[in-house]
Amino acid sequence: MQEIISVRSNIFFTQEQKDKSLSLTPVIELVIVHTSGKEYELNSKDQIVSTPKIMESRMLVSSQMLKSMINDLELINRNMNTLDKNADKVNKLLEYMQAPEA
Repeated sequence: MQEIISVRSNIFFTQEQKDKSLSLTPVIELVIVHTSGKEYELNSKDQIVSTPKIMESRMLVSSQMLKSMINDLELINRNMNTLDKNADKVNKLLEYMQAPEA
């Protein structure tokens, strides 16, 4: 499972050549810094120590794609909020069921 650490963006133009003319298209370079597994090594006390591998992914995203991603993430966020509320209710029910009878 990968965990996102940070997201950055850079805005610039790409150029396309059509026949004899050039056209510039604005794009966003999305930079996502994330973990990708762990590295294991022995320390001086012969104990195994794990450290996460940090990686960086870069993607070119058009403004239309970015709008679509934002809409999808907002929908996912609403679903997560509903799950959080339900998880709180389920956790309280479990606590009640596990409580010793008085």
